[in-house]
Amino acid sequence: MNKLKYRLFLDKIKNPENYFHLTKNKIYFNDWSIVRNHYEFINCIEVFGIPEIISFNTEFDDTYESIKWLCNHCLENKIKFPFYVIHSQKKNNDIDNYIQNFKL
Repeated sequence: MNKLKYRLFLDKIKNPENYFHLTKNKIYFNDWSIVRNHYEFINCIEVFGIPEIISFNTEFDDTYESIKWLCNHCLENKIKFPFYVIHSQKKNNDIDNYIQNFKL
């Protein structure tokens, strides 16, 4: 169960407004909790619960570790994996496949 409705943005450098205003994506770029690394990602979810949406940058190593942790966290706590988007310039199919296989 979510403790709080919020959106989570995982990226080392960018902010949501750097990405979402440049796309046709209808996700608003304000009201996001921004985390810059794997440890901030874990802490945010442990404190505030599972977000309603997560936006991942798949171009850095922390993302894969964070996704693996989130899959295990959801499995252990019988929580549905949240809606997510990947905001990277380059798609990482391995990460997207990992999430899709977990959600099956």
